[in-house]
This record gives sequence, C-alpha cells and structure tokens, in this order.
Amino acid sequence: MDDFPRFLKKIKGDEGLRFIKKLLDYEKKRFDRYFLKGSVYEQINEDFGIFPKEKVYPVYFSGDISKPEAKYVFVGINPGFDIGINISFDSKQTAMWKSEREFLERRGLFEGYKNIFKEFFPTTATRTRTKKGLIKYYAHICSFLRKYQSERKVDNTWEWLHKNVIALELIPYHSSGTGGLTVNNEVKYERTYFQILIKMLDYLNPKNHVFFNGFSGFENHFKKFKECTNLKKKNNIWTGKIITARRRIDFIGLPFLNRVKGGKDQLVNNIKKALREK
Repeated sequence: MDDFPRFLKKIKGDEGLRFIKKLLDYEKKRFDRYFLKGSVYEQINEDFGIFPKEKVYPVYFSGDISKPEAKYVFVGINPGFDIGINISFDSKQTAMWKSEREFLERRGLFEGYKNIFKEFFPTTATRTRTKKGLIKYYAHICSFLRKYQSERKVDNTWEWLHKNVIALELIPYHSSGTGGLTVNNEVKYERTYFQILIKMLDYLNPKNHVFFNGFSGFENHFKKFKECTNLKKKNNIWTGKIITARRRIDFIGLPFLNRVKGGKDQLVNNIKKALREK
C-alpha cells in the first residue's frame, strides 16, 4: 500500500467527489489494516503529536457534501475525541449504534460522514450534547449563524445542519483537546493536508465566506502558505483569500466560538466592520 504522500500524488488529477471518495477509501483501508500493526499511529503522532491509540477514522468532512450549493462551510482545527462517542457508548444508554466507529464501518466513510448529521447524531444518546440535542461544537455554530445571518432562519437541529452546513478540518485526526497539537513538519503539511483542503474548497465553491474556527492556532502557518493571500487581522478577526485551481475563496478567521471575548454579538459586529474596511 502506498504511503500517504505517494498516494496523494496518484490521485492529484482527480477532482470533486471522485477525489474525496478515493481519499476516504484509502484512509479506511490504511486504518483497518495498518493502524497499530503498521506505522499509521506512529506517523500521525510524529506529524501532529495528538492521536489516541484507539482506531478512530479521520474526519475530512461532515455534512451532505454531495449537495454543497449555498451551504455554510466551517473549518475546525481537528475533530475531538470522546471514547463515549467514537468507540463505545455507556451500556446504560439506548442508541441505534454502539459507536461512531461502528456507524462508519457499516455505512462506509463517505456515506457515513455525508449523513452523520441525519443518521448518526440524532439517533444517539451522548453526554456531550446541549439541552437542545446538539453537540456543543455545532450548537456554537448555530448560535453564531443566528446572529451573523439574522435574516435567515437557523434551527438548533441536526436536520437543519444536514441541509445547511458542511464542516471541514485542517487536521483530520482526532484528539481530546488542542493542547499539545502541533504541525511538526510545515512543508509536509502544506503539500498534503492543506492541498486536500484546497481541493475540497474548490469543489464546494462556497457562496458565503468560509469560516475558520479557532484561526489563531493556524495563523502563522497561513502566513507562509502561497495559496493564502490578503491576510489581515483586526479586533481578533482575520480576513483573507484561499487560491484554488479555479477560484479565489474569501474566508473569515474566527476565535474559538466556545470562548468569544465580548460574546457573539460583539464578534458579529467586529466581522461586519472588518468586511466594510477591506
């Protein structure tokens, strides 16, 4: 089996869903066959220093990526890890699936992540939900969008997220927190994972600004990437463009939405001011 950089070179000419499906097929085989017996675990921790020893499939996207039109795109640093969700639920809980891993094994990574908001989270009892049923990360996204897009209805439901939001990750591998997360080889990252993100954004062709959650953790990297231009910062808000093969995509870098200084109303005001002054 080809190593990861060599595999990416092989599929470089593929675009859109064809590229994404090949990538996820490769990752599933790589994790199923070689996660602990091979070098996958060691390589990921060498690159990023974060991955748990349990086999947890990488997250390149969540949401219905087959219908990207007019959807909001949010990019996180990397997916969280919770053994009670990813590996096995509390035996006292009633759930359709024993874990996210079981769901993805049965549905496949592409179909699983495409339908995760519709089929997995709504039918699963988890201890990380808010009272309204959303995992806190997505509850904060909905809360932000209600203030940012006040003229458009935003519901705190998995159904609304499935129809309106696609979540991407700067690093697709799980960790229980961002403490200790690091990009140990910036050149390798830019040539692999960042190029994957660029190809996915090129396919999605977002009509709204792309939002990066917790952008401060990647600001210094973005300053060095040739595909990132016009990067500006004011009032803890970043604006810029990402250059893909066919597009110039506007983005907004946000602080972590779960700890916004001054609250989300002030954040939205800062964003609108920054966009007026561009």
